[in-house]
Amino acid sequence: MNSLHIKRGDKVIVTVGDTVGDKARKGKIGTVIKASYEDNTVIVEGVNMQKHHKKARSAKDAGGINAVAGPISANNVALFCGNSACEKYNRATRVKHIMVTDPKTGKQKKVCACCKCGYVFDQITEKKAAKTAAKAAVEDKKTKTDKKATEKKPSRKKAAKTEE
Repeated sequence: MNSLHIKRGDKVIVTVGDTVGDKARKGKIGTVIKASYEDNTVIVEGVNMQKHHKKARSAKDAGGINAVAGPISANNVALFCGNSACEKYNRATRVKHIMVTDPKTGKQKKVCACCKCGYVFDQITEKKAAKTAAKAAVEDKKTKTDKKATEKKPSRKKAAKTEE
């Protein structure tokens, strides 16, 4: 199995490509939408935009020309350091792999970090905290709707009979 130095959700900068015209790629910064390990390609948000023509299949469907991000080689992108204290800020950066202990589970995990400033790209605890917060919000919403469903109001006919 092939491995990539970039995964979905990483902020990357394009290092190779045209610099002039409508399809200028070099220097663009975006988030990786999809990483294909088999083809060694990535799809970056807002880079390599391609036009796809869609035909309307029914009266309800809207046809037209859609702009969709196309795949580019993973070798043409590099991780973008998001730390403003880094001396390589706003440029492509090299990465090193370090072992970090997850505070909640206590397990060791291998993560990517910037070579110059040590900024960790894989934020373990932030991702897990965001997931648990989202799940809690969904469960809270469900319990509120369940309470509303169980509290039924008396119908108008029954209310009219009791008043007489």
